[in-house]
Amino acid sequence: MASGAQLPFPDQTFDLTVQFTVFTSVLDAQVRSAIAAEILRTLKKTGKFIWYDFAYNNRRNSNVRGISRREMRTLFPGCRFRFWSVTLAPPIARRAARIHPFLYRALSEIRFLRSHFMCLVEKS
Repeated sequence: MASGAQLPFPDQTFDLTVQFTVFTSVLDAQVRSAIAAEILRTLKKTGKFIWYDFAYNNRRNSNVRGISRREMRTLFPGCRFRFWSVTLAPPIARRAARIHPFLYRALSEIRFLRSHFMCLVEKS
């Protein structure tokens, strides 16, 4: 078993790295920074990193914390970013889906109701 803050791989090992809802579960800022540094260290010079996580705090769950685009840029300095707003906020999505699948699809098209983003991070 390994820690994301100290990966057991040599420098520039990977062409592609992905993370799905990891950073929002790491509450300690130093650990988040260490994980990001390890991702950058283990990516090849032309490597890419796919990020999927939520951008807003969850008032009902104090064990997670939203990560903003600004914070991502701080965590991955010198990289290029392409962001996509995705995923209808789960509380809205659950209610909408119970009413009708069409309502879910319609609401998911409203950008400010989306709570997550996908990002392609490219080392430069």
